[in-house]
Amino acid sequence: DEAVKYLNDHLVKSVILDRKNHLRRAISLYHLECTQEPAHLLSDVDKSKAPEPLDIPVKYLRYSLYDSLRAEKIYLELEKKLNDVLYVPYEAMAKDPDTWMTKIYSFVGVQNQAADTGVLQKIHDGTIDELVVNWPQKRRILMQEPEFAARMVAWETDNTAYLLHDKDMQRKVQRGVSFVQTAEFPSICY
Repeated sequence: DEAVKYLNDHLVKSVILDRKNHLRRAISLYHLECTQEPAHLLSDVDKSKAPEPLDIPVKYLRYSLYDSLRAEKIYLELEKKLNDVLYVPYEAMAKDPDTWMTKIYSFVGVQNQAADTGVLQKIHDGTIDELVVNWPQKRRILMQEPEFAARMVAWETDNTAYLLHDKDMQRKVQRGVSFVQTAEFPSICY
């Protein structure tokens, strides 16, 4: 609450970048924390240089998914408490980065800068089974958690369309409200 008061008192604008696919977020974070491989490929680089499937421990996946759910709740609370906030859905930004960067520049009150967003290519664009070693076994364990079971199919299929039925989410996307990713991941790369 002290931080919120400070941000509001000093008229700080906040941008919240929120990734609704918590499973793909966990995979990306593990890749960034626990491998020496680059996080993105240049579009002209051969796809055969894509990384091998990751052997992500279930403990890491569980921690990361719970942390994402906790962060999601914090983001919703921050949006209610902060005076000036822009919500940016990661999935929408990934599909149309130029439009979202323009919205962000406008929101923070700076001149629109041409962002070179066309050279990077996602490397985690396969199915979850292709990205995570022994995914069926790990999935079975994670599905025992009610919080994950309810969302797993949407996460696995990268289907965030369910968000469009959420009136609060529609309002945020229309307004272009933002999220600040502040996940505090200890290094648990086992």
